[in-house]
Amino acid sequence: MSQERTAEVEGNIRDHFSRNKPFLKHGYSLRMLSEEIHLPLHQLSAFINSYYKMNFNDFVNEYRILSCIEKLLKKEWELKKLESIAEESGFSNRNTFTSAFKKATGLNPSEFIKYIKQGKVLENKKPNAEGVADEEMTKIYRLMNKLAG
Repeated sequence: MSQERTAEVEGNIRDHFSRNKPFLKHGYSLRMLSEEIHLPLHQLSAFINSYYKMNFNDFVNEYRILSCIEKLLKKEWELKKLESIAEESGFSNRNTFTSAFKKATGLNPSEFIKYIKQGKVLENKKPNAEGVADEEMTKIYRLMNKLAG
């Protein structure tokens, strides 16, 4: 795939995810995305694997985690159960949510909320790394930058 075509496909995916938020649908599949952006299934799968360096499920779960982080930073956890936030973000069950959250951030959701309560992670601010492992903060920075971008 040429650099121009790569940029076009990446832009189409990013725009589609940003505008339509299809990752919030339970059971969202590679086939659905393929049909929505009009790219053959095998090309889309190969693109995601090579460009994003992850499989489709991890790719979608990362967007779902971004949605959760946004809700957590807005302190929705004070009004809703964590399971409700996960469900609203497209996760079908708590175990998948917890393992995806840990994989993406290095923290489980409860630890992340604890850091918010302690002021170590703030909405629209650079996280305060005091007491948080560097690897965890690197993952959180990366996700928060994606959320802002």
